[in-house]
Amino acid sequence: MFVIALAVSDILMCICCMPFTVVTLFHGQWIFGESFCLFQGFAALTFGIVAMDTMGIIAVNRFFCVVKPERSNRVFCLGVNLSQLRANVEEAKVTKTLAVLLGFACCWLPISVVDNVDAARGEPKIPRQVYLTYAFLAYLSSTINPFIYGIMNRQFRREYKALLRKITFFRRQNGNNNSRHNVESHP
Repeated sequence: MFVIALAVSDILMCICCMPFTVVTLFHGQWIFGESFCLFQGFAALTFGIVAMDTMGIIAVNRFFCVVKPERSNRVFCLGVNLSQLRANVEEAKVTKTLAVLLGFACCWLPISVVDNVDAARGEPKIPRQVYLTYAFLAYLSSTINPFIYGIMNRQFRREYKALLRKITFFRRQNGNNNSRHNVESHP
């Protein structure tokens, strides 16, 4: 459930925020009006906070599943049987956890520093390039999360594979239909 919440916040970030930021970067200024600027800022902040909070909850969940599985059942995994908890413990590997932590820290630590500097100064006075990097890192986090959790989560891997099989099947089917159409139209 936590991974789904993270995926939804990342997808919303990609749909509601990224395209407008990219257009703004190309134009060198915001062209969508003040009201939409406020919405986009609110949406980017909200989706970023949701992603950070969700990753924090996932980290706490993983901690309890690995270190204190008996408490994990009461805190996070209600309705999950003990064999599933043992499978979660076996699945959790230090290297995967470090990858998540590293991805999270590389993206969000600089953003937190910029936010704290701005808050201490009372207004944003850092060079524009810093804010461009800030936006890039927030969007990078939303971009890499599906890959990180796809690597870590067996169910995500299963779904990715099923999706790739469907895409491959449809491409092959389309390719065959196009080939037949080309042969039929050229006697």
